[in-house]
Amino acid sequence: MMTNAHGRAGSAALLAALVMTLLPTTGARAAEPAPETAPPASEPAPEGTPPETAPEAAPPAETPPATGSSAAEAADKLHELAKAAYLEGRKQQAVEYWREAHRLSPQWKYAYNLANTLYEIGQLVDSWDQIREAEDLGIPGQYLDKLGELRSKIQIDLLKDHAYIELTVKPPGAVVLLDGEPFHPPYQRWVKSDSSRVAVSHEGYLTTEQTLEHKVGERYAFEITLEQAPAVLVVTGTPAKARIRVDGNSAGRLPATGPILLEAGRHDVHASLKGYQSVTKQIEVKAGQKTHLTFELAEADTGIGLDTIGWVTAGVGVAAILTGGGLLIGAESVASDLNGRNGDATALAATTYDGYRDDFESDKGTYDTLRTAGLASLGVGIAVAGAGVAMIIVGQDDDDEDDLAADEAPGVSPTALGVTPLPGGGAVFGGLRF
Repeated sequence: MMTNAHGRAGSAALLAALVMTLLPTTGARAAEPAPETAPPASEPAPEGTPPETAPEAAPPAETPPATGSSAAEAADKLHELAKAAYLEGRKQQAVEYWREAHRLSPQWKYAYNLANTLYEIGQLVDSWDQIREAEDLGIPGQYLDKLGELRSKIQIDLLKDHAYIELTVKPPGAVVLLDGEPFHPPYQRWVKSDSSRVAVSHEGYLTTEQTLEHKVGERYAFEITLEQAPAVLVVTGTPAKARIRVDGNSAGRLPATGPILLEAGRHDVHASLKGYQSVTKQIEVKAGQKTHLTFELAEADTGIGLDTIGWVTAGVGVAAILTGGGLLIGAESVASDLNGRNGDATALAATTYDGYRDDFESDKGTYDTLRTAGLASLGVGIAVAGAGVAMIIVGQDDDDEDDLAADEAPGVSPTALGVTPLPGGGAVFGGLRF
C-alpha cells in the first residue's frame, strides 16, 4: 500500500484525469476509468453515508443540458471514489472528492457525506456549514433523524470553545463585515473570540459599526436596524441676500445655503427678496443623496408696492389724528374761555343777560362743533393709520435683518398710538418707527 503523500498525489492526478474524461468537448461519453480502489460490492456504506440505491435518495431535478449531464456523471464518479477512499481510511482524500463532486453538481448526499467526514477529521465549523447546505438542498425525510444527530454532535463539540452568533439585519441587502471580512446571509457563524466587530452599510442609510459581545459556549442572536440617511439639499443662485424657505421654514440666504437636511420625498423651496419676483420650486430628494437647486430671481416691475401705499395711507391717518387732536385742543380752549368768563364777576356785571346768553350760546356751539369734528377726525385717523400700518407690515420685506431684529425684540412695536382723556375732551399722542 502506498504512503499518504504518494496517495494524495496519485489521487489528484486521477481526479484531473477523471474530470477531463467525463467532460469531453465533443459531448460524447468517454469510457469510464476504474476507481483507485473499488470497494467490494457487499461492503456496507461508511457510517453516516446514506444509501443511494433507494429511488427517493436523490431529490428530483430538472433535466440538465448535455454539459450539466456530463458534470453530474463526473460528480457521481467522484462520489464513488470518495466512498472508496473513506472505507480505506483516507478521509482527507474522501473530503476532496466529495467537495469537487458537490462543486460540479450540488446535491444533498454530497453535502451530507462531506459534513460527516469533516466532523470525523475535526473540521467542525466546515462540517456545520455543510449540514446547512444539505438541508437547503432538500434532504429526504428518512435521513432527517441521522442529520439531526450529526448536527447535535457537531454543536456540542463546537460549544466547548466557540460562541454561535446569528445576526438579523434590516433593511435586506445590506453589506455586512464581521471583523473586517464579508459576512453573508443567513448571517450565522461560529467564533472563538469574546467579541466581534460588525459594520453594516446600505445605500440610503447611515452606516453603523458595533461591537458584539459574546461568550464561548453560548448562542447569541443580534439585530441591527439601519437608520435612513437624510437627504441633503444645497441651494445656490442670485441675487445675494434672497431668503430661501423650505416648506415654509427659513433655510438660509443666497448666493449659497449650507447643507439643508431633509426627509426623503417632495419639498417646496421658495426664494424671495424685495424688488424681485418670488419663485417657488418643487423638488424631490432622495435619502443619502445630495441635491443641488439654483434660483435666478428676476427684478420685479417698478410699480407702487403695497408697502408704499401703506406709508401714504398711514401718513393720511396720522394727519387726520393730528387734525382731530388740534380740534379737540381748540374745543378745550373754548371751554376754558367759558369757564373763565363765568368766574369773572366784573365782566358779568358789565353785560346784560341777553348779551351774556348770546355769547355763551355762540361759544358753546363753537365748542360742540370743534369737539365733534375733532373726535370724528381722530377716529377716522386711527382707522386709516391702522390700515396703512397693516399694508406696510404685509408689503415690507420681512427678510430684512433690521426688521427681523425689531420683531424679535420684546416690547418693541413699529407703531404706537394712544389717547389720553382730558376734561371735556382728550389729547392724542402717537409715533411711527422709520
